[in-house]
Amino acid sequence: MQSSSREKPENKISLFVPVYNPSGSIEEDIDRCYDTLLRLNGEFEIIIVDDNSNVKSPALEKAVSRINKRAGKQILRCIFYNIGPSRRENLAQSFSSAKFKTVGFIDSDFSCDISFVLKAINVLREESADIVIGSRYIKGSKVKSRIARRVLSFFYNSALRIIFKSKIKDHQCGLKVFRLDAVMPIIGQMGYDKEFIRGWFWDAELLIRVQRAGLRIIEMPVEWSYADSSTFRITRETRCLRAIIKLRRALG
Repeated sequence: MQSSSREKPENKISLFVPVYNPSGSIEEDIDRCYDTLLRLNGEFEIIIVDDNSNVKSPALEKAVSRINKRAGKQILRCIFYNIGPSRRENLAQSFSSAKFKTVGFIDSDFSCDISFVLKAINVLREESADIVIGSRYIKGSKVKSRIARRVLSFFYNSALRIIFKSKIKDHQCGLKVFRLDAVMPIIGQMGYDKEFIRGWFWDAELLIRVQRAGLRIIEMPVEWSYADSSTFRITRETRCLRAIIKLRRALG
């Protein structure tokens, strides 16, 4: 995969955290996120993307106010959507509001430890990559997960490698950091799935299209633990089979 020619990105990031019906731990989770990014020694912003939660979270509003007060400026903000839950469609739309040219997102359950955001930023800068993704299935990764989830993930990733000739080991880890100017045009090509059948396949479609575009992807080992708060439901996500078939036909 070839990398586009450009200068190293600045040590700045717009980090998006998608949430849906956030739990009572959201304040603590946001604090962890903020404290971790302080170690970046660069500028950053945190954008919480509420994917049409059933109710507004007082804890979320409280966390936003407190973090901004600590920072002395608006470093944390929320974007609320009134359609969904979309799983990724609303998140993708939110990227256009990024302040910085390096963008990342991490699932709010922090199954992937938040500290790996910093490592991903370093890899993106030092290895001249276009996108760095967390991976649970390469050497150096440490994973704690239910056997059923591991089996399902194995067959899912194997099928994508066969169907699309993808080189990616883990299409679904909820940590990705990328260069906005390189990846945003591809996200634009993906469009907004108004039927919401794409679901979690959004991540895989992005990576498949990025490979087809010849951009440079680096998989980075992470520490990952299954979170009971995960919104993944196999009975619901089987709808993405239509999206997989549609993409296969489109790409030829």
